[in-house]
Amino acid sequence: MKSIGQSTRPSAIDPIMLQEQLHRLERSRSFFRFDAQLRLLRFLLESASEEGQLRETDIAVRFYGRPEDYDSRKDSIVRVSINRLRQRLTDYYDAEGKQDLLHIAIPKGSYTPILIAIESQSGKRNYMLTTWQFWMLVAVVLLAIAEGIWIYIVKTVSRA
Repeated sequence: MKSIGQSTRPSAIDPIMLQEQLHRLERSRSFFRFDAQLRLLRFLLESASEEGQLRETDIAVRFYGRPEDYDSRKDSIVRVSINRLRQRLTDYYDAEGKQDLLHIAIPKGSYTPILIAIESQSGKRNYMLTTWQFWMLVAVVLLAIAEGIWIYIVKTVSRA
């Protein structure tokens, strides 16, 4: 059983890990054909990194293009959209994203997303290699193999 690790603000996490998590969400069945919710999530993450706590009015004006005198009592678009996004994230992490090591959540009563690092059964955080790290590892291994072949050829030719 995995346990929940420490939650943190988006600015405190490795941006590459966060981007990879967003790419997993984009490719998921849960978010298939829900581009507007993904755009909202990206906006929330970027805004939270810059500003900290988000307010409903800020989201309405900056994301939805509502006027500066936006009244949340008359227009519930932000609350409705956030609730739908919150539910979609919950559905994703309950099914497809169950094995993900980084979860994105929007706590009830808040518009600011949090990131939750998930710990493995052993209690140690299980970090996957990022795409960039994977390709760097492949390059290093290939260079080591090439160097070994080069040394072998040089020694073989010098003996002849």
